[in-house]
Amino acid sequence: MRLNTLKKIWIITLCLPVQVGVSQIGPFSLGIWHHTQLSGEVMIRGLYRGEKSLFNDIEEFHKSGHFMGGLGIHSRSYLWNPGIIKLDLDAEFYPETRQENYIQIPDRSEVRTLGKLGLNVTLFNNKPITLTSFANYDQSYFNRDYLTDIRYKNRQLGGMVSLNNKVLPVSITVRNQKWDQEEIQTGRLFQMEQTNFQGRATKSFGSQDTHELIYSYDDYFYNQAELYEVKNFIHRLSLDDNIYFDPKKKYNLYSRISYRQQEGNTELKRFEVIERLFFDLPKNFRFRGNFSHYNFLDPYQRLIQNRIQARLSQRLYQSLNTGIFVEYAQTNQSVYNESNSRWGFDLDYSKKIPTNGRLNLSYRYYRHHQEMESDASTIQVRDEEHILSDGEIVLLNKPYVDLLTVIAKDLSGTIIYQEGFDYILIERNNFIEIQRVLGGQIDNNDAILVDYQAQQPGSYEFDLNNHSFSASLLLFTKLLEVYYRGSIQDYKNLTNTDYLTLNYYDQHIAGVRFDVGLARAGVEYDHYNSSIIPYKLIRYYASVNWDFRSKLLLSFHGNLRDYLMINYVEKQKYTDLSGRVAYRIRPRSMVSLEMGYLMQRGRQLDLDMLTARAEYNTVYRQLYLKLGLEWYQRKRYASNYVISGAYVQLSRKF
Repeated sequence: MRLNTLKKIWIITLCLPVQVGVSQIGPFSLGIWHHTQLSGEVMIRGLYRGEKSLFNDIEEFHKSGHFMGGLGIHSRSYLWNPGIIKLDLDAEFYPETRQENYIQIPDRSEVRTLGKLGLNVTLFNNKPITLTSFANYDQSYFNRDYLTDIRYKNRQLGGMVSLNNKVLPVSITVRNQKWDQEEIQTGRLFQMEQTNFQGRATKSFGSQDTHELIYSYDDYFYNQAELYEVKNFIHRLSLDDNIYFDPKKKYNLYSRISYRQQEGNTELKRFEVIERLFFDLPKNFRFRGNFSHYNFLDPYQRLIQNRIQARLSQRLYQSLNTGIFVEYAQTNQSVYNESNSRWGFDLDYSKKIPTNGRLNLSYRYYRHHQEMESDASTIQVRDEEHILSDGEIVLLNKPYVDLLTVIAKDLSGTIIYQEGFDYILIERNNFIEIQRVLGGQIDNNDAILVDYQAQQPGSYEFDLNNHSFSASLLLFTKLLEVYYRGSIQDYKNLTNTDYLTLNYYDQHIAGVRFDVGLARAGVEYDHYNSSIIPYKLIRYYASVNWDFRSKLLLSFHGNLRDYLMINYVEKQKYTDLSGRVAYRIRPRSMVSLEMGYLMQRGRQLDLDMLTARAEYNTVYRQLYLKLGLEWYQRKRYASNYVISGAYVQLSRKF
């Protein structure tokens, strides 16, 4: 069957870099100028490309010629002596000529720098007053998640003044950064400019205390794809104190007081206090206490929250750890008042058993009481933090979300992500699941902030009971591990909860893992029977890292997740495989093969991506030779994209 899109690209690349190690020239001086280090690189590269595409029976063939050459210089010097003026210069320039209809064929392995300039000047280094200034510029190509190709320009200017003393060290930093990004395939343009001023002072009155005062001002400007502009002015002030009450540092108080005021497109004021106590008591007892105050104001709401937490734990010998905990939180918002109280206990037991094994048992119970006083209304949720990871299910905290009001942004609150390009939203019962889109601006395991509006069902009250238990058996010095984790959550004393979505669930996770040192593999089954998003998951994972006498290197990592979403009778699959084999033919010659495969299937998910590279490296005296073959294939929805290539690189290093 003919695919809608078929692209075959043949690449023949000839790279002839000549690296000139001018650092062989010893240090020299010209009057007051003293040069200590100089190195550089001269490089030329030739490239021929041919592309054949077939789309809806329309066949096209493209040719391209590419020639690239350049110079890189790295210099270290000073005036008079190193303690007065130090000069560091890094410069790279690689102009290129092209005859083609496209910018580049995606570089699957590394960032390709086209131009770079960096200058750093330090005055009075390690003196009572130190002045530092810097200027950096670079232009490069890189790819995001092997899917989206980016043309990137970045400029930074700034300086710092440091007052170095034992009484009150102070530093003042000013920095201006401007970057432009273009997504070559989508055409999205991004521009950001940020000016930052920061003052920092530290003080210690003795050996058992430290104090730090920080003030910063940020001027953010952000333009995304010519769709909207964001401009914010942010003031931050914080005081951190760390105090020990005894010479052995068993009794500790940590305090943080911070204030943030933001003006511009997003206006807000936030005042926060965090106090933490740490006591190491006799008989292996340990106390931890926390208090936090949060005061938030923006044009939509005012929110005040006070939270107190305490935990007392004790270790009995090396086998049993027990603890009790309690916490209380009171939240007053413009349209509702909420109180949460929780108490519970936990224990962990670990015991050696025959066959060089170990038995681990743990149990945790807590009871949670929540009261909400509110009329049925729409509430505004601001800066709700989530971490988006591939293969993990992430739900917004509140049910009954208005999808048209969802805004996802970075932790600074300035970069606004686009739905469909950077993330997707999936309805799950009365909740909303959020997932990142591969190739978008959100990296795997990135933290984001989400704003949205949700319907508040009115006043309610309930008690929650949660039990969790885990057991694991390790045998033959961790060669084999069998484990189980289970948890149950239910609700009691329900009042006015008819329109509230409560998460009743029981979860059972069982698995087995083998570990022989150089290789590890396992399988895990997870049955999450939830009233919100029930699923069954089977996960397989394996990893191998083997070095046989520094002659044969073998590395493999694999992770497969297979979800069955019970309510929707649909499957979601995630597969991530990568491996590398390298064989040393002679002491200075090696052949290697690298491969990677990524697959995603599910609602609004459809991706297959394969990368492969075979390479031969050898060194003869000062000549370095590299030969390689590359393959890249991406199937996404109805498109298919294939790149194949061969390259040779010869370099002379001095």
